[in-house]
Amino acid sequence: MNQMLLSAMFLQKALSYNPRERIFRPETQTEQTLREFVNWKNQKNFAGKTLRERNREFFLRLAHPKNSLSLGERVGVRAKIPRKNNFQRISSTKNSNIPPDKGAKGVTLIIAPHPDDEILGTANLIKEKLKSRNSMTSREERVVEGINPAFKNLQISREKIKIIYLTNGDAMGDVSPERAQIYGKHRLWESQQAARQLGLKRSDLYFLGFPDAYSDKLPEQGSIQSRFTKRDKTYRTSYFPNLKYSRDSLRKALKRLIDKIQPDEIYFPSTDDNNVDHAIVSEILPKNLVYPGRNKDGNSKVKKFTYTIHRTDCENEICECDQPVDLQKLKLIKIFQSQRFTPHHEEFLDQFACQKEVFEEVK
Repeated sequence: MNQMLLSAMFLQKALSYNPRERIFRPETQTEQTLREFVNWKNQKNFAGKTLRERNREFFLRLAHPKNSLSLGERVGVRAKIPRKNNFQRISSTKNSNIPPDKGAKGVTLIIAPHPDDEILGTANLIKEKLKSRNSMTSREERVVEGINPAFKNLQISREKIKIIYLTNGDAMGDVSPERAQIYGKHRLWESQQAARQLGLKRSDLYFLGFPDAYSDKLPEQGSIQSRFTKRDKTYRTSYFPNLKYSRDSLRKALKRLIDKIQPDEIYFPSTDDNNVDHAIVSEILPKNLVYPGRNKDGNSKVKKFTYTIHRTDCENEICECDQPVDLQKLKLIKIFQSQRFTPHHEEFLDQFACQKEVFEEVK
């Protein structure tokens, strides 16, 4: 009986439904805006105005519904509103220890034959070059940290660091050429991660892509094929792609990059380094580099310094520690997991975290 009653009520409602009747509901903000826009367009004279100007005038009117100023007057008033800015430029702070930036910053160039040499030999050097908080007064530190908590570790450096990698470090035997190339790409990725930890950008790194373990075998002209990658030209992703594997190509590429960077100081491996790719750098490095006005001390001649990775005065190239372990540098060294083949390799790498970085100036 109840079911029949419900069916009859539903049928009566269906027969009496008028589709023209509209169920009332509140008008949304979007519908209200569109309705006002249509009414306003019908009342306004838009002769000689583009659609963009019409829309802009309408929405400016919405933003200032009680303002009777014209569009030009309203925009002029908005431009005159004084903006509150609590930011204080560090360079304009009184009693500042930071020298004024005249556009000529110190540029340090590091030449690494393989990805990881720049960390093993010059990680602390890079860190010291980039360190700037010691040259900031306590007042300037409060200004920087007071802007935003995220800027607490902000570093404002007056030094630029550039790194040139001569090879991809792709000398991996007993594997296919494709696997050796992937291995080299992985080593480049490790160097990028370490550089990022130091505060460098990808634009500070230059990868030339010449063959690993072949620097002493490169012909002066022509080309040679790497037995590891089966390539005779630099990679497509190298800074200078498709250059022949020759000493002349490497020398010219290095000279072009150095001229582009115009460094004040260059750090590269010593001739006493017990690695062919390291010892050859001084031979291909351009002589008597001069860039007038680039040096901080007024001297235009570029200063050169050498560092040593593979030392011959220690047994199996592993030397004793001469300082406490630098945990920050050890963390950077451990990024290069591709080089930790055996306990001997791990010991060789980790020793650089407890040894001072020694540099000799080349006269």
